[in-house]
Formats: sequence, structure tokens, C-alpha cells
Amino acid sequence: MESSIPYVIPLSNQKPRILTLVPTDPGSRYKTKQLQVQTVGKSKMIKSVFVNILEVAKCMQVPPSYIVHFMGYEIGAQAKFDSKKPERQQAFLSGEHDTKDLSRICTQFIQEVLLCPTCGLPELLIYIENKQVLGNCRACGTQSPLRISNEKFKRHIQNHPPTTSSAFGGNKTGAKKESAVRKDAKKKNQDDEEDNDDEDDTEDNEEKEKQKEVKEKEVKEVKQKSKKDKDDDDEDEIVWFSDTSAEAAKRRREEMLPESMVPKKFGLDDIKKIIKESGSPENVVDALGKAKGTNNLTDENFVGLVFEALVPSDSADVIAAIKASQPIFSKIIDSVGIQHLVLDHIERLCGITNKALGSKVSFIVKEFYDLDLLEEEQILHWYEKKSNSAVSSIRDQLAPLVKWLKEAEEESSGAEDDDEE
Repeated sequence: MESSIPYVIPLSNQKPRILTLVPTDPGSRYKTKQLQVQTVGKSKMIKSVFVNILEVAKCMQVPPSYIVHFMGYEIGAQAKFDSKKPERQQAFLSGEHDTKDLSRICTQFIQEVLLCPTCGLPELLIYIENKQVLGNCRACGTQSPLRISNEKFKRHIQNHPPTTSSAFGGNKTGAKKESAVRKDAKKKNQDDEEDNDDEDDTEDNEEKEKQKEVKEKEVKEVKQKSKKDKDDDDEDEIVWFSDTSAEAAKRRREEMLPESMVPKKFGLDDIKKIIKESGSPENVVDALGKAKGTNNLTDENFVGLVFEALVPSDSADVIAAIKASQPIFSKIIDSVGIQHLVLDHIERLCGITNKALGSKVSFIVKEFYDLDLLEEEQILHWYEKKSNSAVSSIRDQLAPLVKWLKEAEEESSGAEDDDEE
């Protein structure tokens, strides 16, 4: 069961609020504070400071450095966390960043690091085993690798693993060492108490020894009787166990909940129905926005569903479908992050879903550019990012378009310089 929240970072003039991590949880047991970001500095020294990083990390039960470095790796900015400084100066990203992009990345962090892939609850105990970043769900018992897409952040966790079974996740080895230390300390205290009793009162000590011998004798007799009864019993031993697989967990949930309460997954057919029944582009956009919030869709899932509904992968004329959907796309593609998600979906469409469109990827991207849906700067910035090796051929197909955009940009810059002179 997938659960997600539209994590929103407030503007600098707004106070952070409490958000529910799992909206489908009827008791609202899992909550977190909004991350408060403040931009400080000027020119090259400007940076985005997370002023309440410790409070948010405590709510999410992860080390504070995980939140900062995850966002840094995703944005491509320098990230730093220094626990020795005051809380309002401990964590920051270099540069000034749009709160919409930061909100999207926070939602992605919750999806990949906090939520169990089986039950959707933030009950994961993070640990490292055989150089893998694993999560053990304390709610349903699932043990599986975390769904972290950024390899650099995986290496950060491997290099900075949670060392104890505290509220900030846990490491199995560290937890065992901590438990052993506590047991040794308890045993030492007991031994010290016995030594003090010996020194204070020898007679009391002898009495204790006698009582101890009697107790050991009684325990020995009970064990012998139990062993005899076990030997006389011909029945097979019953082994009790609980199946913790994803299928078993899903089956138990369906048995416990009435059919009307089992959540139904919102998908492509629902998006198509909204587009068909809403009428004008303005009504379609409003209805889609409400559906996104009601079903807690991430930006990535939302853009993918809308794109597939407006431009089906098996469409006979993709360019015509894009032109016809321009009024809707113009309302939905409203930030830098959404532009990059659209380009990611075009790349998957032409490189994986329908490889026959591979030779047309340049025309598809240029159509979005000509309709003022994608900006030249964002196309170039996205192109420079590392691509999945499975769709590397798509980048090769886009090379001529990228070259043309760069030359156009240089000519435009030269013309502006001439005008200034």
C-alpha cells in the first residue's frame, strides 16, 4: 500500500505547521513538522539555511544529515551539516532554491527513506548489511532494500550509518553492542552488591547460599520432570510463525477491513475520466488539481498519469496530441521541477515504453518548446544531467536539437551585447 503526503515548505514569512505523514492512518499517529528554510547572504555567498532541522529530523526519526544531503544531491547543490553549531546554523544548501522544488524533494525523501514499501508506514529501522542499505519495518516485518534512486545518497548512508537503535534509525551491530554493554553493567552491579553483602554480614551470605542451593535443586527437578514428559509425548511439535511477505500482509489487511474501507488505487483511467467529463481546459485543470491533493499523488506520479492520458504511448500522431493538449499542459507545467519531470517522461516514452518513437524524440521536445511549454534553459540543464544507461540512445537523438538551442542562445546573447554597445 503506497502512502504519500504533499509535503509543503512554507514561505519565509509563514510559520511551519504540523503535517500528517500517512493521511490514510485513521489515528494520525505519524506526524512531522514542516521544514523551515531561510535564505541568507548575498551574491556568491547566498545559501538556504534549514533553521529547524533537528525538530524535523526528530519527527521523521532519521539523522539530520540525511535530510540535508538528500536534498543537496537531488538539486546538485553543496550540502553541509555541522552538529557543533547552533541549530539555526547547522544545516544549509548553497544557493537560493524555489520552495516548490524543495517541497517536491521532501516528498521524495519521505517516499524513498521513511515509508515501508509494503505497508506504507514510516516504521523502517535503517541498517547496513553486506554493503546494502536495508530497512526493517517494525509494523509489518518486511525486510528489504530502501527505494533510494540516488547512488550518492546511498553511499552517504553507508559512510554515515545510524549507530544505535535510537529514534534516529538503527544498526544491527551497534544495537547488539549497546545491549551487551548494558548487560555487562547490570551484571557488574549485581556482583558488587553481593560483595558488599559478604563484607557486611557473613551469616546472611551463608543463608543466601543455602537458599540458592535449594532453588537450584528445585529447578533441576522441574527440568528432569519436563524432559520426561516431553519424551513420553508422541505428538509432533507445533511451530507457530507469521508470514511477513507482501502478499500475506495485503491479505491480512483485506481480511481485517471491510471491502468498503480497502483503499482503491487512483490511476490512469481516473485521470482520463476527469479529462473527458470536465469540459473546458480550465475545469479540467481544476479537477486534476483536486484529484492530486485528494489522492496524495507525488508530482512525478501526477505528471506521468496526465502525460499518458493526454499523449498516449500508442497514439498515431503524437505531435497532434501535444498541440491539442497545449491549454492543459500550460497550466500544469508551472515550475522548473515539473519541466524536468515532463522531459523525464518523454525520455521513458521514447526509450522504453514505445521505442518506435525514438527517432521522433527531437520533434516531440521541440513541439513542447515551440508551444512555450518548456524553456530553452531547462532543456539544456536537463540534458546535461546523467541519464539512465537504458535510454542513452535518446540523448544521442536529442544532440542535434541541443546543439541548435545552444547556438541560438549564443546568437541571442551576441545580439544583446551589440544592442548594449
